[in-house]
Amino acid sequence: MLQTDSSQFVELRPAMMMPVATLLRIDGKLTPLSASRGKVLLLCFWATWCAPCRRELPALEQAQKSFDSTKLEIAAVSVDTAGKATIEGFLNRLGVKNLQIFLDPAGRIAERANRETGAPLPLYGMPITYVIDRNGMVRGYITGEVDWLSSDATAFLNYFIDS
Repeated sequence: MLQTDSSQFVELRPAMMMPVATLLRIDGKLTPLSASRGKVLLLCFWATWCAPCRRELPALEQAQKSFDSTKLEIAAVSVDTAGKATIEGFLNRLGVKNLQIFLDPAGRIAERANRETGAPLPLYGMPITYVIDRNGMVRGYITGEVDWLSSDATAFLNYFIDS
């Protein structure tokens, strides 16, 4: 499916239903994950201290622009505990202005794989991107930096959009 120099997409078999969850937008509003039903959702977890995330976030923003927003949604979820101001400053330095940014400092949606707080998604590395299909099924994940503008990534995303 999709692979990088250091990682490859791990397909979950069987796929699991994404549990009911609500994301906190950087502007303070809550958005249920179910709002993305009917389109493919890339749920990307990142942090300001993560060097590969610095390169991947601008690519994610560009990828979002190149796909029909009624078919693909990209949600970039910061796991930082440093606070909103630090995250906004980081994004401004990167020039990321149009990507949907969410906050999960308490690990309610995702947590390090060796913790057991009940978060539905494990963080096996950073960044990590989960693919959730139109029916709300978590189909798999890929860890590490991905060039979301590459032809391989475009074909990968189109595979899920078209299935």
